[in-house]
Amino acid sequence: MSATPATPIKLYRHPLSGHAHRAQLMLSLLDLPTQLVDVITGNGTWQA
Repeated sequence: MSATPATPIKLYRHPLSGHAHRAQLMLSLLDLPTQLVDVITGNGTWQA
């Protein structure tokens, strides 16, 4: 039985976020499929 998910894991992030970078790095090291979703508002700030 494989532990790899059938669909990519969505990682919602701000491109400059160090915390999101760590999560992205861990998913990469675990070789898990990942879909990156940048969350940026119209004025250039991030939104949770």
